Amino acid sequence: MNTRAVILGDAQSTAELLTDVEAIPGAIGYAQTGDVATAPSGTLQSVALNGLSASFGNIGRRKNNYQYWTTEYIYTNGRPAGLAAAFLAYLSDAVGLNDLADAGYTPCHDSDHPSAARLCAQAGS
Repeated sequence: MNTRAVILGDAQSTAELLTDVEAIPGAIGYAQTGDVATAPSGTLQSVALNGLSASFGNIGRRKNNYQYWTTEYIYTNGRPAGLAAAFLAYLSDAVGLNDLADAGYTPCHDSDHPSAARLCAQAGS
């Protein structure tokens, strides 16, 4: 008889989740692909869906795309000022866009991936 235990985690951060998943054989957790790729041990792996990796060129809403993805939005209460405005400006300047790419994220306005804007627009529909 094959028995499997179900363990529900209560990780407080992505790093803690990845540590927990790594420690339990066969465990599955949900995290950004960039976080999995840069995990310190290198023993975690992303899951392919229908033979497709979660790389940017594969994601989308069509039948033959990797469909488990999301767009993250930043909301403010009114027009941002001070530190919030500075952070938003950083996210859209060349340094911020490069930092996002280095961390494994694809900004909506990524010149290397012109279809990113289309995918970001689709996410809200």
